[in-house]
Amino acid sequence: MNRERLQVLADFLLTVPVEKFDLATWDCGTTACAVGHACQIPEFKKAGLRLIGGSPKCSISFDGWYGRYAAQYFFDLTFKKIEDLFFADTYPKEDRKNPLAVRTRILELLDSTA
Repeated sequence: MNRERLQVLADFLLTVPVEKFDLATWDCGTTACAVGHACQIPEFKKAGLRLIGGSPKCSISFDGWYGRYAAQYFFDLTFKKIEDLFFADTYPKEDRKNPLAVRTRILELLDSTA
């Protein structure tokens, strides 16, 4: 697990406006999920995390991997952990548009593995 990258994302999610966040959306330029927003973090861009494609469908890439696999390798997490943190279906409907809900899960993961 890349604890440093997860902490950076958790901190960044504090700055994401609710109206620009939706775990179920990859709509470049309007709303994005947590990993879509991660692609805006300069440190992550420098490390090679990229948003690819165009509206209405976007994806991410990292080191030759795409989508969920890119997130898995970038954050050095199992697929199950990626699912738990970033997939809309693992959240109650009312939390799917709340960046702080994802932040909370990230922090809980970091605390549980300290």
